[in-house]
Amino acid sequence: MWKFLTAVAVVVGLIAFGDKAWTLPYIPYFAMSIPAIWIVFLAGLYISQR
Repeated sequence: MWKFLTAVAVVVGLIAFGDKAWTLPYIPYFAMSIPAIWIVFLAGLYISQR
């Protein structure tokens, strides 16, 4: 279940970042512009590591 939610969070995050996802230095900028999605993404990663 958690792995599924994590996968969804990753997909949503990639869609949100679009073609900028690979430009690591710019991710914080896009992340701040979409805080809700970023929070979901980090929450998914955190839960998946537990």
